[in-house]
Amino acid sequence: MDDDIDDKDKNKEANRIELDRGLKQRNAAAANENNSDVNASEWESDEQRRFYQDLLPIKESIPAVLLVEKPALENETDAEKKRREDQESKDFKVDALMNRLRRDCENAEKVDAFAVDFCYVATPGAKKRLAEELLSPPELTNMKNNNNNNNNNNNAMTENSSNQQQNALLMSPLVPFYARVLKLMSKVFPKDISDVVASKVLEKFFNLNTTIQTTTTPQPRSNVHSSSQQQLLKQKLQNVHYVSELIKFELIDPSAEAMQCLQILIENFERVNSLNAAQNGAVELMCAFVYRCGRFLCKSAKSKKRANTFLDIILRLKSIVSKYLDETQMALVDEAYYAARPREVFRTTKPPKPVLFEYVKYIFVEQMSADPSLAKRQLAKVLKHCDQFDDVHLERYLIRRAIKHSQQKFDDAERVVRLMSKLSQNQKDVKKNELIVKFTDAALEEFRFGLEQNLSHMTQRRVSNARVIGELFSQRCLHAESIFSCLFLLLNNLEPFNNDFDRKDPIRVRVANVLLEKCGRFFNRGWQKKKLDVFLTYFQRYMRSKTLSMDVNNDAVNIIKELRPQMKICESFQEAHEKCVKMEERFGVVSSSAVEGEKKGSGGLGTLAEDEEMEEEEENGDDTDDDDDDGDDDGDGGDGDDDAVLIELVAPYTPTCGRSSDDFTVAVSVFVSTSLLESVHS
Repeated sequence: MDDDIDDKDKNKEANRIELDRGLKQRNAAAANENNSDVNASEWESDEQRRFYQDLLPIKESIPAVLLVEKPALENETDAEKKRREDQESKDFKVDALMNRLRRDCENAEKVDAFAVDFCYVATPGAKKRLAEELLSPPELTNMKNNNNNNNNNNNAMTENSSNQQQNALLMSPLVPFYARVLKLMSKVFPKDISDVVASKVLEKFFNLNTTIQTTTTPQPRSNVHSSSQQQLLKQKLQNVHYVSELIKFELIDPSAEAMQCLQILIENFERVNSLNAAQNGAVELMCAFVYRCGRFLCKSAKSKKRANTFLDIILRLKSIVSKYLDETQMALVDEAYYAARPREVFRTTKPPKPVLFEYVKYIFVEQMSADPSLAKRQLAKVLKHCDQFDDVHLERYLIRRAIKHSQQKFDDAERVVRLMSKLSQNQKDVKKNELIVKFTDAALEEFRFGLEQNLSHMTQRRVSNARVIGELFSQRCLHAESIFSCLFLLLNNLEPFNNDFDRKDPIRVRVANVLLEKCGRFFNRGWQKKKLDVFLTYFQRYMRSKTLSMDVNNDAVNIIKELRPQMKICESFQEAHEKCVKMEERFGVVSSSAVEGEKKGSGGLGTLAEDEEMEEEEENGDDTDDDDDDGDDDGDGGDGDDDAVLIELVAPYTPTCGRSSDDFTVAVSVFVSTSLLESVHS
C-alpha cells in the first residue's frame, strides 16, 4: 500500500511539473509573439524589417584569423606609416571592391557578399579607404539640376525651386546599402570604420543645420535660390537621408542623438516667419528626416515617447507658419507627418461562416461546373438538413449564393436554374417546392431592384439576372405573364423607376434583348402573340428615344426581325410614336399624355377608355374557355378585323403630379398584371 501511495505522489508531482513547464512555454510563446508584433510595427512591411534587422553573421562567415589586428612595426615613423597605408589603399583589389560598392551593390545579398570579401583585404589602408567611401554616398542622379549660366532668368529660377521641393523626399538608392555595409562593418571593425563614419556624418549634420540663415529682408521670391544655395540644400538633404538610415540601423542612438537632430530641424522650421525664410530649405529638411525615419522613432520603445511629442509640435507649427508656405511645402509636411504616423484604419473582422455555409459555397463554386449531378445530390442533403432542423438562415444563404453564382459566368445562369428546377421536381418534398418558389421570387426582386437603383456598375449584374429569368421561363418555373410584367416594367417611367434620364444609357434595352432572346420564340400564338406585338411596338418607340451604340441597336433590330419578320422597323422616334398612337386609336385607347411622351421620349402610358360595349363583351368573354391556347390559332387573323378581335391594352402611362401613393400602386399593378383578353367573336 505504501508503494502505491508513493507512486501516486510521484505521478502527481510529475504531472504538476509538466503542467508548469507547459504554462511557461505558452507564456514565453505569447511574449515572443507580442515582441514580434511590436518590432514589426516599426516597419512598413516585412521585407523592410528583414533588410534592417536580418543581418549576416559576418564573424561566423570568415576565418577568425582575419579579425586579429597585426601589431604595429617597430621604429616606424608617422610618415612611413602614412605612406604604407596609402599604398595599401591603392591596391588593385581594394580598387575593384570600391568600384563594386558604387556600381553593383543593389540588394542585401550583394551587400553581404561585399562585406565578406572586404574582410579578406582589410588592411589599415583599405579600412581608411572604405571609411572615406562610406562618408559620401553617391548623390541622386535623376534629380534635375536646372542651374543655368543666366541666373537673371526668373522663370528658370522659379522652376528650379519647385523641382527642388518636389525632390526633397527622394533619396539616392545606394544610401540604404551604404548604411547596411556600415552596420556589417560595426561587427568586425567598429573602431576603424563604423564609429568613425557615424561620428563624422553626425558632426556634418550639426555643422550644416545649426547655421541656417533666416534672413527676413524682403526680396523677390523667384531670386531666393541661387546656384550655391541649391547645391548646399542638396548636400543637406543627402546628409539628412544618410543620418536617417543610420538611425534605423541604430548606428546613431535613437533615444538621444536622433532626438537632438529632430529638435534642431523643428527649431529651424519654427523660424520660418516670412515668404523668404520659407525658401531656405528648413521645411524640406525636416520633412525628409521625418519621412525617412519618423515611423521608426515613433514605434521604437527607446524613442516613441519623445518622437510622438515632437510630431505633435510639428502639427501645431504647421498651422502657425502655413501662411508662409506654398502648396508644395504644405503637401510635403502632410506627407511626412502621415508617413511617420499613419492614419488608423479600423477593419471589422467578419465572424467565420458556419461549416454548412462554407459547404454550400464549395458546392456552387467547385462542384457546379465539374459535376452538376453530384452537386444536385449534395444540395439535396443540405435541403434535407434544412427541413429537419428548420434552418431558415441556411436556406436563405443557399438561395443568395445561387443568385450570386448565376451572375458570375455566361453558362452559370443555365446551370444554376437547371439545378434548382431539378431539386423541385420531387413533389413529395415540400421544402424543395418552396425552394424554387423562393429562388424565383429572389430573381424577380433582383430585377426590380436593378430598375429602382439604375447604377452603372450593376450593368452586367442586371443582364445576368435577365438571363436567369429567361432560363426560369424555359424550365417552366415562371408563367408567361411574369415575363410580360418584366418586359413592360422596362418601359415604365413611374416612381420608383423614374431614373432613366440618360439618353445614352442602353441598359434597359440590353435587358429587354436578353429576355426577348430567351423567351420571345415561345410567344407565337394566342394572347401571348398579341401581347408581344404590342410590346414590340412600344419597344421600338423606346429604342428610338435613346442614343444607342451600334451593337445594342443591331441586337434589338435583329431580335425583332427574328420574332416578327413582317413587322416594320421604325427608323425614327416620330415614326415609332405615330405607330403607337395608331395602335392605341385602333384598340380604343385614349392617350392623354401622348404629347408629353413625345417630348420626354419615355413611351409614356395612357389611360384606358372602357366603354359599355367593351364591358359587355368582356363579360361575354368570361364564359369562354381561355385556358386552351390551341383554339386561338385560327382566330389570329389580320389586325384590321375590329369586330373579330378586341384587346384590352395596357399602354404607356405617365402619372400626374397630384396622384397619391395608393393611386400610384394601383396604376403600377394594372400596368404589370393586366393581360390581353382572348379573341371574342360577337
